[in-house]
Amino acid sequence: MNEFGKVAQVPSELSKSDVERTFASLSYVEWDTIWAGTVVALAISFTLLTFGAATGLSIVSPWTSTASGLTAISVGAGFWMLLVYIWAFGAGGYLCARMRHRHSSSDEVAFRDEVAFRDGAHGLIVWGTAVAIGAVLVGVAGLAANRSAPGGSTSAPSAVSSPFYAAADTLLRRPQPVQAALPQADRDEVANLIAGQVSPTPAPADRAYLSQVVAVRTGISAADAEKRIEAVVAQTKETLNRARKAAVVLGFVTAATLLFGAAAAWWGASVGGEHRDTGTLWPGFQHHRAVTPQWKR
Repeated sequence: MNEFGKVAQVPSELSKSDVERTFASLSYVEWDTIWAGTVVALAISFTLLTFGAATGLSIVSPWTSTASGLTAISVGAGFWMLLVYIWAFGAGGYLCARMRHRHSSSDEVAFRDEVAFRDGAHGLIVWGTAVAIGAVLVGVAGLAANRSAPGGSTSAPSAVSSPFYAAADTLLRRPQPVQAALPQADRDEVANLIAGQVSPTPAPADRAYLSQVVAVRTGISAADAEKRIEAVVAQTKETLNRARKAAVVLGFVTAATLLFGAAAAWWGASVGGEHRDTGTLWPGFQHHRAVTPQWKR
């Protein structure tokens, strides 16, 4: 009997049918240890990500950082995220496997690989549970942010975002400053028109109307208004393209780091299961003299 692993040993004199019935009554997925590992993984990741964000904000100045500096910061942030996921999921998987029961059979040699697989599977379930919880929290946070925005999430079409509003302000800027603020309804209308112009199939009628709006609002000629629209639309397309590329890179980096986290969870669970079966305890956690277990003598 393994006093460290709490082995559910099946006597060798039982028949094959008795063994099958015995193991059929046991649950190999222990959710209590999975939830424990998930909580630890989420806590470690939140703590380390908060520490990394605070450190980054304290050493970076948005007014003095160059493009190369921002690139280096982005690379460093991605590397830190990778380390965080490896540490968090590795620790969560280790704790889960170390604390779970080790269901065994009479043939320990043949069953050893099965035990190792189940330990790793528990670590993988910890990873999947933590990722699912994180995805739900991100979705809830995004929904709350949309609802807290002025006018609610349904006040403007989905095509209207900050690049289009910035383009609208540029288009409607007058040669001389004026005290009267640009009405929000005008900004919404122009932003929608710009969104249509950056689409693959812009409407000529909307382009002509937009040119008239810019000319009337700013007091410039129709030719100058057309030139301004051309420049603003090109700049908006470039901005959206950069944002698209950044989103692709961010998504790839996030997916890659999560996959590394899955591997770390499996590896940590494998190590935790091995330490559970051998009674291994890291020196920093030992508070008494190491004694050879009775079952190993």
